[in-house]
Amino acid sequence: MLHVPEPARALGHGVIICSPIGYEMWSAYAAMRSLAGQLRDMGFGVLRFDYDGTGDSAGDHRDPDRLEAWVRSVDEACRYMLGQGHARELTLLGLRFGASLAALHACRQASPALRQLILWDPVVQGRRFVRGLRLIAASPPAGQEGALDEAGVSVAGTVHGAATLDALAGVDLLGRDAPPVRRILVLRRPEREDARDLAERWSAQGAAVECVSVEGTAELIERAAEEAQAPTDIFRVLRDWLARTPPAADAPGAEPAPGVAQQDRSRLSWDGVRLEESFVRVGPDELHGVLCQAEAGASRERLLIFLNSGTEHHVGPGRLWVEFSRALAAGGVPALRVDFQGIGESPLRGPSRQVRPYDSQQIAEVARIVEFARARGFGKVVLLGLCASAWIALHAAEAAGADAVMAINPQLYWRPGDPTPIELSRFRKPGAARRESRGAAWQLWSLLDAIGLRPRAARLLAGLRRRGIGVCLLFAEADPGIVYLRTRMGRRLRLLLASGALQLREIEAMDHPMHRHWLRPRALEVIERFVHGRGCGGG
Repeated sequence: MLHVPEPARALGHGVIICSPIGYEMWSAYAAMRSLAGQLRDMGFGVLRFDYDGTGDSAGDHRDPDRLEAWVRSVDEACRYMLGQGHARELTLLGLRFGASLAALHACRQASPALRQLILWDPVVQGRRFVRGLRLIAASPPAGQEGALDEAGVSVAGTVHGAATLDALAGVDLLGRDAPPVRRILVLRRPEREDARDLAERWSAQGAAVECVSVEGTAELIERAAEEAQAPTDIFRVLRDWLARTPPAADAPGAEPAPGVAQQDRSRLSWDGVRLEESFVRVGPDELHGVLCQAEAGASRERLLIFLNSGTEHHVGPGRLWVEFSRALAAGGVPALRVDFQGIGESPLRGPSRQVRPYDSQQIAEVARIVEFARARGFGKVVLLGLCASAWIALHAAEAAGADAVMAINPQLYWRPGDPTPIELSRFRKPGAARRESRGAAWQLWSLLDAIGLRPRAARLLAGLRRRGIGVCLLFAEADPGIVYLRTRMGRRLRLLLASGALQLREIEAMDHPMHRHWLRPRALEVIERFVHGRGCGGG
């Protein structure tokens, strides 16, 4: 994503943001987008990008030489920025392992135009980083380790194979000489002595290094994406330091890379099938979307639309939506990954509006997304959501004119418009759970259902059935959402399932956000069967 300043304010200097890897990237995503906008307003051209095999980029974790590919991605980003003509000189700004990648690139003197380096809480010694990954990694049961590439790890859905872990562990910035750049800024947490040691070592070698102790990094990267806090104090330090950037030279620092051009589509291979991904703007709100389909003979029979999981952007939790959409497109079903307003790359209309899960505004946005699909000539439109967006999809399907809904772990006890933390605490009180269970044991809920007194969830699902909208509910084993359905509306659920209008699937050992990578093929199989089956309007 290229942030271009107004021509009158352009400084001729570009800032390339090197994001963290793994879940830290999801937590920092919105903040880094905000930072990019602030730097653009200062006159810098700013580029944000996904490393090879991450985000929207081609490839995946199974490809070889991940560390080398990521350093190469930084080099390609530099060449792209220069090739676009938006910068003559460059600054690399990296956070966490993104800072390590920026430093590795700079130490190789790979970009002659590189003048400045910003290392924000860098991973100085990779072995400590890998040790931390192993401590928090999810482990597959015996017999399924091969799904993680020979004793690799899965952390929040991001997989690092054994070879990748070895390469990461081998990173040691203290063993590198200072890179040949004009200025270096090291932002460190107060407790991070290794970052201070790095700054002192490079200063002793003659580099112009400024080391600043800052608070606020933990609140950004050690929280879920919905709870991450933008570090305004750190942003101020970054802006002040960058404001002292010397004027860019008149001559470009490097030749533009051949064949580098701005484009709205990319071509890649997935499971041996050539795919095309087009970057689109949806509706008057210009929602950001990525339309994925087979390069040759793409079908318009149906389209599967992936909605945001909470406030995580359109690649999905642990890159799940990218994996699923490309697998489906390779199998003949086009897919659209889309961001709601204010999430990912979509603009926010009205700065006073707060973006949150279960936002009723998103129900209206679904209608415009479906309208976009119809205008593109797609026949049947299937909505797919996880947790909050599954709730949104079910509530929006009728008004939006969708044909089917694939709802993963929906929490159908939510009330429209309720503040989610308040409702969540109410539902999960031990007393409320006991009342739900007792009502089911005494057949109270079945009696109320028989006389027409039903909860909102039952009325919602019955209404979708009457209008011919196919629904498949896919749950993690013992997820609170399926526990609610079975206790509070067990009788109605059995009747809906018997009618064939509703499908219900439960995957043993699957977790709510679907981070357990080795179980994803089972979920994909359920989705593929539904999309091609009768419940979705298939044969």
